[in-house]
This record gives sequence, structure tokens and C-alpha cells, in this order.
Amino acid sequence: MGLAAAIREARERERLRAAKVLAQYQAYEREHAEEERAAWGAFLSRARPANVADYVAWLIGYAARGGEITHCHDHLMPLQRWVVLDEPCKITPLFGASSRCIIVSAGIEVEVPDRGHHSIYFVDGFRVEGGYDYVPVYSDIQAEDE
Repeated sequence: MGLAAAIREARERERLRAAKVLAQYQAYEREHAEEERAAWGAFLSRARPANVADYVAWLIGYAARGGEITHCHDHLMPLQRWVVLDEPCKITPLFGASSRCIIVSAGIEVEVPDRGHHSIYFVDGFRVEGGYDYVPVYSDIQAEDE
């Protein structure tokens, strides 16, 4: 076999291998997307949308125990990314743009088998887990002078 034929054959093998890998990935995504949607739906049914006051209340306790603000943003708090858990549940891991900032109310037990990219703000102990200990302030968060 000449070099040109060997190259064509190698390219065809690679194309078939790549097509097989892509098909396997797409099948995996289809299979797990439904599981993820169901788990996320169950999680959201136990959560409520957060508001600025929810986060400010947590932030006051966090600062009082010596916690530091990590990021200052010049835009409004993106409320579509924030939720509050007022009842026990299992937190579903999500990643990237799908992840959320989750405030866990006092006395609430949560199961976190895999945090994903969520930032979780616990009122008990005023601590944060995940998201590189991401503790932001936004332009609509104002503090009264003491």
C-alpha cells in the first residue's frame, strides 16, 4: 500500500472512531439529562427565589464573625442565580452557568454528595462552601453605618 492510501485509511479510521465517541457521548447526555432535570426539579421545589435581603442577612452574620468579602461587582445582584432553602433536601450538583448560589436557612440540614459549582451559604455558622469561597457584594447591597 502506498503512502496516500495509508493516509486515507488512517483518516477514515479516525473519522469512524470520532463518530463512535460522539455517538456515545450524545447517548450519555440524553440518558443523564433527564435524571439531572428531575433531580434539579425536585431541588427547586424545595427552594424559593432569594432576594437581596436574604443575602444581606447572611452577609451581616458572615462579616460579624470576621469573614471577608471576596468580590465587588458594579451590577445588581443576579437574583436568577440565587435561591434559599427553607427545608431539608439533597442539593443536586450543577456546573458552569447552570450552578446557583444557595442560601441554607438556619436549622436546615442539607445533603451535599457533590457540590458541583454551586456556592452554598450556610446561615448556621455563617460560612460558605464552594465557589472558591465566593462572597460578593453587588451595587444594590448597601450597609448602614454602625
